[in-house]
Order: sequence, then structure tokens, then C-alpha cells
Amino acid sequence: MPKRKIHAEVRPIEKMWLSNREAKVYLDCEDEYLKKLRDNANVTFARDGKKIMYLKSSIDEYLVSISIRAFRR
Repeated sequence: MPKRKIHAEVRPIEKMWLSNREAKVYLDCEDEYLKKLRDNANVTFARDGKKIMYLKSSIDEYLVSISIRAFRR
């Protein structure tokens, strides 16, 4: 009996948590700006020793909260 080939679609998994480096790239910012966001409780983060991880959805929510809505004249 011949082997059947299984065809499956592989979908990329969106990360929930971003490392400090990934968050800096995502926001195009420096360490000081991320520290300000943490200090002002603008984003959700987790700390394990010196490693800091940021909840990506909280970064997205923060960006929406500070965005300026365009309007038509």
C-alpha cells in the first residue's frame, strides 16, 4: 500500500510576548522610552531577573490610545 502524502498549511504563530530587543524594534525606540512606558504603567510587562518581556497586545493598545484620528474637511 503506497504512503499517503499529507498536505497541511503551516501558519505562522504570532508572538504574545516580545523581548526587550523585539519591543525596541517594534516601536523603533530606545531603552529609555521602554522604561518610561513601564514606569508609567502604559504597557504590560513581566520581569524574570534582568530579562523583561512585553505583552504585544498592550503595546498595540497603547499605540491606539495615543493615535490621532484623521478627519476630513
